[in-house]
Amino acid sequence: MRIQEFPWATLRRMVCFLWLSCPTPLFAQTTELPPSLRQSLGRFSQLSTFSVSYTYHYDQTPAAVARLKQNSRISSQSHGAYLVWQNGKMYSRRVDGGTEWKDNPNTPRTESAFDGTILRFGCPDRIDSTGQRRHPVMAIAAAEDNNPYSEYFGVSSLDHLGARLPHGSRELLTIQSLSSELLYLVETGGQVTSIGSESISGHQYTRIAVLIDNPQWVPVQAEDLKELEKNLRGSHSNSEETIQEKLEIVRRLKRLTPKKIENVFFLDPDHSFAVRRWQERTESGLLQHQLDGSNVQQLPGHDLWLPRDIRVDSYVTGTLPGETFDIPIQTLIVNVSEYNTKAVPDSQFALEYSTPGTLITDHTLPEAKLGQGGVTYRVPVNPDDLGQVITEARESTRLAAERRSWETMKTILIGVNVLIVILVIVYLVRRYRRKGSQA
Repeated sequence: MRIQEFPWATLRRMVCFLWLSCPTPLFAQTTELPPSLRQSLGRFSQLSTFSVSYTYHYDQTPAAVARLKQNSRISSQSHGAYLVWQNGKMYSRRVDGGTEWKDNPNTPRTESAFDGTILRFGCPDRIDSTGQRRHPVMAIAAAEDNNPYSEYFGVSSLDHLGARLPHGSRELLTIQSLSSELLYLVETGGQVTSIGSESISGHQYTRIAVLIDNPQWVPVQAEDLKELEKNLRGSHSNSEETIQEKLEIVRRLKRLTPKKIENVFFLDPDHSFAVRRWQERTESGLLQHQLDGSNVQQLPGHDLWLPRDIRVDSYVTGTLPGETFDIPIQTLIVNVSEYNTKAVPDSQFALEYSTPGTLITDHTLPEAKLGQGGVTYRVPVNPDDLGQVITEARESTRLAAERRSWETMKTILIGVNVLIVILVIVYLVRRYRRKGSQA
């Protein structure tokens, strides 16, 4: 046989098959993913638009409640949501029963939008506890000025389904194309520790373990205990016992949150390596969270598959840092009604509230940097008057900042003068006593 006739393609397929189907890890410290796997997962980068409509709810079993020694269960109310990512921009809306979710005093927004630089949060349809309709509200802020770890779009409910969606303003500003979560972890410093094969319910899956920096570690260490205590004491509803309990939880989180964790992916080779199971474990192997995905669906126009039914069991809880349970303490159920890759209008990512009376707070205007918070104004009945309304609101904010500055200066001056008077009085009294003693 001449060398050019040798079936190299067949040999490559055989080697790849042996690599993926090996029942035990091939290497203790693997650093490279198989090319075929990387190619399949790399198809996420071809998506310019990705949207998902879904419902989700949390649940706890009576056994879990008993183990936590709690008298009340978490709310099992089902919520609906819609999220779309398009070329680095994002939009999400929380819905219930196919209608806009109604506001309550503890929920300041129902939709969020990011246009590439600016974040907007709004409630377009608010109804108070008495059933009365309220004016819409919206807050505007530059993404770079927000907490880099805060999660604004509800993507945590969709974590580990396969696609990596941006978390917090830091990732919103840096992630310009989608990727698979596995590739994202590897390309941002994760270390592949094992590649093998494992059977689950009679089906063979590719098992890949990746050791990563725990994304919770930095935010936990950045928590300011003094600032937290100040905020807790600022609420009259917190008793001293409650304050100390919450402070102790944060102290334990700082001490016990692992710096490294292991993510284990079970990928379905029959459906373009769709994620069918995901686990988060400690370096010692303790299971903390497990996702199981079923009813996989192909994304329209792409050789990518994602699960429509997702169950995430948690064996740890933030209220008991350092403890791992042998039963799920909390379960998240996600049911996807639709995945889509159809483009949406760019206006979707720049909320425009034009209803007269809408209350808008803009933190991007220069006057918002003067220490008075954002510039707040209401949308006028006549759209032509909006520019003047904003100008007046900016001027009012500037004057308020100047008054506050002057009042602060006046307080300081009064304090200094009082101190001078006290010192003069002390000096005169001591002088008088000294003269009296000499006489």
